[in-house]
Amino acid sequence: METGAYSQPLLVDVIDGEVVIRGPEGPTGVSLTPAAAALSAQRIADAARRAAVAQASHGSAVEA
Repeated sequence: METGAYSQPLLVDVIDGEVVIRGPEGPTGVSLTPAAAALSAQRIADAARRAAVAQASHGSAVEA
């Protein structure tokens, strides 16, 4: 299934005490509190591991 997923990582910065996440192709983004950002980072890492396993089982290369 083709999702149009980005192969570049998101841009992350801290602005006024909030974690700001921007997409690789422009100003679209999300602003999170530090606690929400920490939990989101854990969830993203978990999903990335699951996706890498799924891609490996289908013979696809995983980009870093």
